[in-house]
Amino acid sequence: MKNAIYLDSDFVREEMDSVNVLLRRFETLINSTDGVLTGQMIWRNIVHALDINTKQEIIDAFGLFSLDDKIYDIKSVVLYKDAKTYDTYLLFNVRNDNEENIDNSKAAEAFAKVYARLNELQEKTDVKIAAKITTDGIEIEASKDNLVYRIIIPKFTLDEAVDITIPIEITLDDVMRKMID
Repeated sequence: MKNAIYLDSDFVREEMDSVNVLLRRFETLINSTDGVLTGQMIWRNIVHALDINTKQEIIDAFGLFSLDDKIYDIKSVVLYKDAKTYDTYLLFNVRNDNEENIDNSKAAEAFAKVYARLNELQEKTDVKIAAKITTDGIEIEASKDNLVYRIIIPKFTLDEAVDITIPIEITLDDVMRKMID
């Protein structure tokens, strides 16, 4: 099993306190090293806590050339019991290469700009504008006094646009014209 080290189920039952200490130790190590451990670190902690020599199992589980190699992006370590075989493993949850690091800073910056621009329009025209952005499109609602105007720019219109700002700008212009007139 990838990223997992086999532990005898009977041994785990008898030494559960030691296994729990080991899991807490790994949690501390992962947090203090930002999820980067060497095979040597893993091996030493297992030997110290459980008195089991797992050198080859570690090399095989992580595809290492030696115990000095680093393992990156470890999220956590859990005790895993396979439902089919009833085998017990120390399972290291390692971020896949396919997973992306999600950075929301650009989206937050874009929302901040939209918010500032809508406030600016409201101050200039006295028209309140609300924008609801979803994966289905953009809904714009404008209100002034007792008049409310709602329009939706559907996803397909946004997806087909060469420049996504064009349909949004046209819609905002239409909304402002209808509210001011």
